[in-house]
Amino acid sequence: ACSCDRDKSLSRVRKTGYISIATSAGYSPFSFYNDKKVLVGFDVDVAGELAKRLGVDLKIVDTPWEGIIDGLNARRYDGILGSMSVTEARRAVVSFSTPYYYSRTRVMVQSDSPFKDHTELKDKTIGIAAGTTFERDAGSIGSKNIRRYASNDEALLGLQKGEVDAVITDEVVGMYTVNRKKLRIKILGGPLGEEQIAAAFRKEDKALLAEVNHALQAMQKDGTLRRLMEKMAREGY
Repeated sequence: ACSCDRDKSLSRVRKTGYISIATSAGYSPFSFYNDKKVLVGFDVDVAGELAKRLGVDLKIVDTPWEGIIDGLNARRYDGILGSMSVTEARRAVVSFSTPYYYSRTRVMVQSDSPFKDHTELKDKTIGIAAGTTFERDAGSIGSKNIRRYASNDEALLGLQKGEVDAVITDEVVGMYTVNRKKLRIKILGGPLGEEQIAAAFRKEDKALLAEVNHALQAMQKDGTLRRLMEKMAREGY
């Protein structure tokens, strides 16, 4: 933990009595609205546990993914905990926490699709959630025809309807949505890659980030992160 708080970010959060964390719904099972219209998921659970360890309440802010970093730097919330992958471009404008899980990127197609591997998708239309690193992955398999959706869930529903030939998304997100909504969709080929997933904070909020890192490392060590992952897999909310 940081023994100093020169930037006042940690004392500000403790003084207000809550930490405001942005996430973006439509990324089940990490962040989505359940049947009771309550925002739930692994990211929401991790944020709740972090707030508890900081000794404050949690205020979750559901934000469209495309503007989520701009909102952070405009001081609309204290941090982002929304399955954000660590990239150099993002690192230039935010500070990342220690990773709290690793994401495997997958290509998904309709169950009766004739495609055998990624190379056959070169001139096909790929669906992705706007503002995600999945756009870069679409480029890596040679696709220039990209259709952007508001969320990963919407991209997968678009694939089901035949609006696109394939969707690139996280493996857990893809299979969870397919099973929950009973979609006729399957994984194509092997993973495109693995990414570190971390929380993001303003660059100047060093004291708050240090305390968050301290809490995340403790959650890793005491098995809390693993238990929350198991809860997600078991219950599916």
